[in-house]
Amino acid sequence: MKNILFIGLFLFSTGLFSQNLGVVRGNVSDKTMNNEPLLLANVQIKGQETVTQTNFNGNFEISNLTIGNYTLIISYLGYETTEVPVTINENEVSYIDANLNTLQFDLEEVVGIDTASSEEKNRSSSEKSPRK
Repeated sequence: MKNILFIGLFLFSTGLFSQNLGVVRGNVSDKTMNNEPLLLANVQIKGQETVTQTNFNGNFEISNLTIGNYTLIISYLGYETTEVPVTINENEVSYIDANLNTLQFDLEEVVGIDTASSEEKNRSSSEKSPRK
């Protein structure tokens, strides 16, 4: 009888300490290049230090997440950073497909700064003027 009571308490206490966990899996691809997978894109949970990278096929997985709502921050050098909301349910796998856009630069708005000193400017203008 003592053994049955001990086993019952043991099983009950382990149930109290176990957490309901879930997994998020996904794929990150390049939207402008026919959805080619992005190798080594960063996938982070917003507000946490949990970071992973995509594999050769653009796939990632983050496991052992407690149930709840999260925001994934997906980034890759030369691409726009994307935030994707995800809901983690108990003992389920949530799946995310993310397509990143390349960054666009407007080269007409580049402004140059003249750093030459006034002496250098005077010297260069006097060298250009013809001598009589």
